Amino acid sequence: MTILTILPQSRYREHIRKLGIGGTSINDVTGGLWDWASGDDGEEGGVRLVVFGDSWVDDRIEENGIGKGRSWTDVLCEELACTSQINLAASQPAASYPSAPPTGALASIKAYLSTVENIPGYNKSSEVMLPDFEAQIKSFIALPQPKHKLRETIFVMSFGTWDVWHYAALDYTNALEAQNKAVAEMFAQLDNLYAHHRATLEATHLIERPHNESHVVPKPQFRVVIPKLFDPTMLPGWLSQRPVPLKPTTVAEVQKNAIHLLSEWDFRMENSIKPWFASTPEAATTSEWIEPAPEKAASGGENKSQSKRGKSEKSKTQSEIAPPQKDIYYYDLNRFLTEVILEHQLEDEGLSDGSGLGTKESPYISVYDPCVREADSGEDRRLAKAGSMQETRNAPDINGFLVCESPDEYLFWDDFTMGSTAKEKVGREVAKMVKLGHTLRAAWGDGTVPGINF
Repeated sequence: MTILTILPQSRYREHIRKLGIGGTSINDVTGGLWDWASGDDGEEGGVRLVVFGDSWVDDRIEENGIGKGRSWTDVLCEELACTSQINLAASQPAASYPSAPPTGALASIKAYLSTVENIPGYNKSSEVMLPDFEAQIKSFIALPQPKHKLRETIFVMSFGTWDVWHYAALDYTNALEAQNKAVAEMFAQLDNLYAHHRATLEATHLIERPHNESHVVPKPQFRVVIPKLFDPTMLPGWLSQRPVPLKPTTVAEVQKNAIHLLSEWDFRMENSIKPWFASTPEAATTSEWIEPAPEKAASGGENKSQSKRGKSEKSKTQSEIAPPQKDIYYYDLNRFLTEVILEHQLEDEGLSDGSGLGTKESPYISVYDPCVREADSGEDRRLAKAGSMQETRNAPDINGFLVCESPDEYLFWDDFTMGSTAKEKVGREVAKMVKLGHTLRAAWGDGTVPGINF
């Protein structure tokens, strides 16, 4: 059974969500809960935003969840005046907790399953896991092409929080190996997305062609927004919802693993960027990278000649359009949130530091507890600097968790995601990066790459 829900009229002509009833199989992501299709606004030369990721960029609003606010990618889209948005990010529905432990979309299901296949007590089936990056890309390329040619498509990739969350419970050596595989798989999938983008570029985008050999035109672009991971041990859910580890593993060991894995994730990500920039995958259709063609034995000069002639004609056609240039907007989300928390802590204590933290006024009631949480039930909650969350008859709830009266005054909406005020700020900051062209390639041109070690 399939339900099509038409959302209220927005700045986009049409925004349709396709809801599939039952199942979370990655084999059915094109008709599943997380697929978006955005209608065209009737204009050529628009900007499209395509979002892949986990709960940090999922813009789904559940019942009583209006206080969640817009996803930061929605804010980004508005700031850039984009004409369409496709959001394929996946997150765990609130109704699944506590019957299922907290989880989210992983960067690579293959990397995870290959690591836990021989460990008792871990899920071994991809059928009950949220769509990973590969599955979300497959869902995207299965969508129909836009009706009107675009000026540019900007991609967003937000994964890693739930990889660190799950791998922290494993033996550190195995966890690091799995995580490194996941990062490598992400860049491999980015290349698959690039190949598809290159293959459909002429059909979907306005391309400026040179009038003659001396006429230089801008290269087509393949730009990706990647937010740097926030430390998951600083999320409210790390304390409130993380399962107690099985002995002999301790809580302290899991936390130490998470901190080291976060550092290694950043290191591996940042040191994979330059080699990724240097590669230029050929244009490829969906079938070419999902189902590689079987090898054939060489048989006769005629077949070889036809093959060479076909490749030559294909190369000649593709040479008319320069391959898209890869680039990344690398937003330091971890720094943003950490500074918000430090500002609040210093303000509470009447302190400040040399960088100016503690001198501003925090807009938040709490940077520790989320807006959506259990009712206050003890001395610890009453002593917390978070305001009271007492149960009343009229208090709205989400699957038994109460929703606070002023969601925009909390840094976190729930145990695992930012609140509306923070998301608005992040969306505007990322939009500023895009408008000013603050990409990693631009930073390298100045001889500086903040946070990148090569």
